[in-house]
Amino acid sequence: MNRAQRQDAIGRVMRDAARKAPMLTISGEPHVYVPDCGIYCRFTWNDLGDALYDAMRELGVKDGDFGKIDVIVKLMMRVVGTKEAVIDNSVVVMSNGVYDTNDHVLKPYDQRFVSVSRVDYPYGERFVSEKWNVFLQQMLPNRDHQKLLQEVLAMAYIDRTKVKLEYLTILKGSGSNGKS
Repeated sequence: MNRAQRQDAIGRVMRDAARKAPMLTISGEPHVYVPDCGIYCRFTWNDLGDALYDAMRELGVKDGDFGKIDVIVKLMMRVVGTKEAVIDNSVVVMSNGVYDTNDHVLKPYDQRFVSVSRVDYPYGERFVSEKWNVFLQQMLPNRDHQKLLQEVLAMAYIDRTKVKLEYLTILKGSGSNGKS
């Protein structure tokens, strides 16, 4: 096999890898799925070129075949660019899985859930945050006010395309307690 044939073969393998890999674009930026934490992480095309270079070195590809890395990265960019995704606002990625706010169920990490952020604490049906409770007790000793504040904060997770909701909240009180 001559150099051109080897470089074409490498290009075909990498293009197929890009098709099968959990890589996609979000708002035009490339992202790769990280199974350990259940989110998509942004990367640059230079990162991809560097990773490709390292993989080719490790596989023992001949020095003369490295000249086409830029062309191979462009091929992969075209493939990944066709896999545009939108962040799924109905899920919250947590340290122990993905909480689906549509089904109200904790699910295992899965690349179908497109998210770029996660909270580093576990979901638990009866989870109680001691820090949050201490904060509430210090800032809002009245239990009715505590419940109201928690209800207002929970509204951030309501899908406005499914539920029509109009709510005005005015926070009043002494200073230096986190109203603004």
